[in-house]
Amino acid sequence: MRFVEIFGIPPDIVADPDDRRTLRFVVSVGKDAESFQARVQHLCRKPNETSREEIEFKDGTILDRYSSPVVDQNGKHHGRIWIFREITGRKRNEDMLQQLSMAVEQSAVSVVITDPRGRISYRNHRFTEVNRLHGNGGPRKEPTRSQLRATQPRDVQGTLVRDHSRSRVAG
Repeated sequence: MRFVEIFGIPPDIVADPDDRRTLRFVVSVGKDAESFQARVQHLCRKPNETSREEIEFKDGTILDRYSSPVVDQNGKHHGRIWIFREITGRKRNEDMLQQLSMAVEQSAVSVVITDPRGRISYRNHRFTEVNRLHGNGGPRKEPTRSQLRATQPRDVQGTLVRDHSRSRVAG
């Protein structure tokens, strides 16, 4: 069972027919045990409610938990399905991407990203300031390669124009 593997439930607890023991173990590995237990109890009291949350373990593992009632075509309630997906890697990647995005946006260095045809797809605030892309509220104009070259220090010019045509971050 994947559930047993995700939560690391010991065999003696798995073998026990008392689900409360399993729940106690699962709650014990969560970072916020009280909140976890309260949410499970809430969903058990509200059999028609659907839920989706992220659960963090004490060891840093993050799960996506989805729970929904199981109801037949006649409306008879047959219990609840619980689906757990391990999303630790995805969450760490999202956090890293957000940090990098903030670093680029707040950088004192001009950063521009182009597509393979040389069209600008992203520019940070500093690049916009340096290249004066917003003139008195008028329409934004894309700089030409010569304008890019003219607004950058000499040691960066070659890299900027060369990388501009290769779709790399330059600054």
